[in-house]
Amino acid sequence: MFEINKYMLTKMGWVTYSQSRGIRLGNSITFTKPTKGPFLESVVFEDDPLVRFFFDDKEKKVCYVIKEFSDKEKQKSKNLYKFVSLDYTEYGSDSWKPKIQVDEISSNEEIWKLIIENEACGENYQRNFRLNKLLK
Repeated sequence: MFEINKYMLTKMGWVTYSQSRGIRLGNSITFTKPTKGPFLESVVFEDDPLVRFFFDDKEKKVCYVIKEFSDKEKQKSKNLYKFVSLDYTEYGSDSWKPKIQVDEISSNEEIWKLIIENEACGENYQRNFRLNKLLK
């Protein structure tokens, strides 16, 4: 069992999830059901007590979430958290279907690998990660 390094996540631009605040993606997508068109209500994390942190990359239109496993999921897996990426680049089109990828994580090291791989952090860190990749 491990504890998520909250300090590093918040320093990298991640936000601690709050049910009262929710997650607002981009400038136009919210987690409320619109009167017309597709909506995220069935796939997003509104009022989800298991969400711990999120990062919304507005340029790439991808939202990353660190979510705790439910009690039922914990019985099936040795891991405690999952790293979820939700691609909303085509949101608003009639044929839009969310692209969701879920990775189970069991350590802070796995979180950092996924953050670096997806560049799921603020611009300063993204720049450093890109430079490090070029130098390898």
